[in-house]
Amino acid sequence: MRVLVFILLIAAISSAMGCRPEDEIQSYRVLKSRSGLSVEALDRMVVAIADRDDATWFFKVTGQAADVGATESGWRGILASIEFGEDAKPRWTTPAGWDVGPEKPLRFATLLTSNDGRPVELAVSFLGPDQDLVGNVNRWRGQLGLLPITEDELKLSSVQSVSGPLQLFDAEGKLDSSMTAPFAQAPSTTPAPTATQTKPEFAFDQPKAWEVGETNSMVKVRFTKISNGQSAQITVTDMDADSNPWEPNAQRWAREISLTDDPDFLVERTSEITIDGLPAKRLRLISDGEAAQKATVAVRLIRDQSAWFFKLTGDKAIVAEQEAEFDHFLQSFRFTQ
Repeated sequence: MRVLVFILLIAAISSAMGCRPEDEIQSYRVLKSRSGLSVEALDRMVVAIADRDDATWFFKVTGQAADVGATESGWRGILASIEFGEDAKPRWTTPAGWDVGPEKPLRFATLLTSNDGRPVELAVSFLGPDQDLVGNVNRWRGQLGLLPITEDELKLSSVQSVSGPLQLFDAEGKLDSSMTAPFAQAPSTTPAPTATQTKPEFAFDQPKAWEVGETNSMVKVRFTKISNGQSAQITVTDMDADSNPWEPNAQRWAREISLTDDPDFLVERTSEITIDGLPAKRLRLISDGEAAQKATVAVRLIRDQSAWFFKLTGDKAIVAEQEAEFDHFLQSFRFTQ
């Protein structure tokens, strides 16, 4: 009896399965990026970095990951053809399918192409020499929604150009559509805030004939200047006061431009000034000797728990020529919060 019931049960199950239409089988093709996610969901950023004696140049490719990949032979060809002339400015060969884009503030050039109607952009810009590489990489990673990394974790590839190797940052993520421009305009004679504006932290007069440079969480203001193959930059940084005493910083600034860090030497070149009514120290490291090719004028003031550093640094000729303009910038600086 049990055997009969079992046989009937098997027959019923088989009958039910035989009367059931076959399930429809669907196949999908999903493109995968190097990060393992769908290419259609990602953006890609590639930045070639040329660290020159007079300036740091950035060649930044952005677009949807699939489109940057599809146009890779073109932008790699541009990077490979980069050559710096006697005027210290780059030249390159523009391949077929790429066009020169419109002029934009704080850019040297813009090149444009497309893939299936979607744009891919190569932006060329520059800042002063000796840029903070990890800081820039973390800013780019932040734009892609990626976490910051440490200097030990920094791993860049390289690409060969006519003028030598370029460091290459290459990452995928999701660009924030509301992302601010990489070279955001610093405030100059800041207008009164409206109901929809956030009140700025400070205001100042922008130095004449200086370009607005790249900022980050540490560097609040940056200006750059290139003239006759030489360059300099003005920066304003906000640091923890307890961790940034005056003397070690002054000694480091002197060593950076190959001057002695002897305390007596530094004391002789330090004066007292005020910025927005606050006392500050000013160190002038402009050597009369022919050996020193670089120069620095640095200022530190303490406000609450912060040490604010104002620096003019770069090639000695520009620093000496622009010292008065830097001092005017210092005197115009006002905290607004």
